[in-house]
Amino acid sequence: MYQFVNVNLLQPGRNNMSGSSVWSRSRTVLVKASVSFPTLAAFVALLGILFHNAPALAGDGCPAPSFAAADEFTVGLVPTSLVTADFNGDGKPYLAVAKNYWAPGPVFAYLGTVGVLLNTCDDESGPPPELTVVASDPNASETGPDPGTFTISRSAVTNSNLTVFFTLSGTATSGSDYQPISDSVSIPAGAVSADVVVQPIDDTEVEGDETVVLTLSTNSAYTIGASGSATVTIADNDSPPADTTPPTVQVVASDYLASGYGDGTNADTGEFVFWRNGDTNTELTVYYALSGTASNGVDYEALSGSVTFPAGATYTTLKVTPIRGTTTGDDETVVLALRPDAAYTAGRYQTDTVRFYSNRALPGGSWHARVFATKETASEDGPAPGEFIFTRAHGFRSMSFSATLNYTISGTANNGVDYETLSGSVTIPAGATFAPVTVRPIDDDRFGGTRTVTLRIATMFYIPDYPNDTATVFIKDNDPPPPTETVWVDDTVPRRSRRVELGR
Repeated sequence: MYQFVNVNLLQPGRNNMSGSSVWSRSRTVLVKASVSFPTLAAFVALLGILFHNAPALAGDGCPAPSFAAADEFTVGLVPTSLVTADFNGDGKPYLAVAKNYWAPGPVFAYLGTVGVLLNTCDDESGPPPELTVVASDPNASETGPDPGTFTISRSAVTNSNLTVFFTLSGTATSGSDYQPISDSVSIPAGAVSADVVVQPIDDTEVEGDETVVLTLSTNSAYTIGASGSATVTIADNDSPPADTTPPTVQVVASDYLASGYGDGTNADTGEFVFWRNGDTNTELTVYYALSGTASNGVDYEALSGSVTFPAGATYTTLKVTPIRGTTTGDDETVVLALRPDAAYTAGRYQTDTVRFYSNRALPGGSWHARVFATKETASEDGPAPGEFIFTRAHGFRSMSFSATLNYTISGTANNGVDYETLSGSVTIPAGATFAPVTVRPIDDDRFGGTRTVTLRIATMFYIPDYPNDTATVFIKDNDPPPPTETVWVDDTVPRRSRRVELGR
């Protein structure tokens, strides 16, 4: 149906004698009267407009022809002119007939009325609209709670409501992680889009961030464009409970050779390294006892009996500095052993020894290497890594340069298959006495039981210190064993026709 509306232009264009008055589609108009016509032909005939103006009209799938679009129309000097434009901003073209009148006075001016034929054709008679969906607000949160939003849009404005159907998926669950959402939304008549709001539920479960995925469903009323799915992420605001299990602490002598002779001026120090596994978020003080043939504060600088891990640190070191000229005895020892405490648990390596020569260098100044499994249990769960540390010790030489240690790999676990590939070498940085090698399990779906990773030092120019030239990390499997088969034999059946049943 087409509707004729007779309107007055409330604001004139420019006034001149020879030009044209230009009226934009945003010009304010006043509706004077309206009358409906069943077809465009009836409207044209009624106004007496010549039929040769009709080629300006174009069809859009409506029962009667619609109109070509224009941004503005011109009221010319001719008494009547036929123009088209989108007069109300709804995206459809309309037909206008402008009539001009002379206005007497000192300055000639044009006055005019415009008849507008409204296009009220039902858009649904044309091709179905194309739909797309985007996450216009992809970040939701349990804090607040703060909602997320999907926006579903159609390709053109229509004069009727459009019901859009969709499915919801993702790691979040409707009704427990966010308020229930129906499986459809209506885009109102005249609108190009509608929103679907994801309202999180602030629960107390530790779940991590979860997702809501909206996917448009097919329907004969519309087609689906390239963007047919979108995701909103719900941020969790719950923290896991504090780990009350005390950390495990171990100690090894990373540089177990020292000398009061050193370089002739300064003593050559030894070093213990303390390692902790578990909670590292807080500061931790570890206590130790000293024994051996060397005397604390006499043969080496006094040690307090405790070390402190700073918050966030996994290891801390303790230097043993010989005092020059105190004795002439050879091969004195400093034995350090962890003391028990409720704040931690002593692990596999609870004691170790630093040896030093009081007033002379170690014979030959030899370099020594050792390896320890400071985190000897790894797991496919997590996955949780295991860890080795490689150490180097010296007589009187400087630690100011780095050292690369080679190692061989063996065990029942396969390098690069059951755990991330290990290179076969590790570099101890300049100034350091040790370096870690981490075993990162690969969480596969094969049952293999607990498997082992064994590293053995294989470096020239470094003397492996037996038995600490080899260490092993154990990888726990998280896959169940395959089902076993049970065979039942029915002895009541004659042998030639005996029945066998297999079960699991």
